[in-house]
Amino acid sequence: MRGFRHYRAFQIDPEGHVFGCINLVCDDDEQAKREAAALVLAHRIEL
Repeated sequence: MRGFRHYRAFQIDPEGHVFGCINLVCDDDEQAKREAAALVLAHRIEL
């Protein structure tokens, strides 16, 4: 059984401040990067 990894995608406002986070559960770093990239459409994101 494969383990899942937990990630947080931090939402960044235009001034560079964190204003929220989104918890992600992914198979690996690559999947987390893809999911975070999809979130960039709404907000600036730092994984």
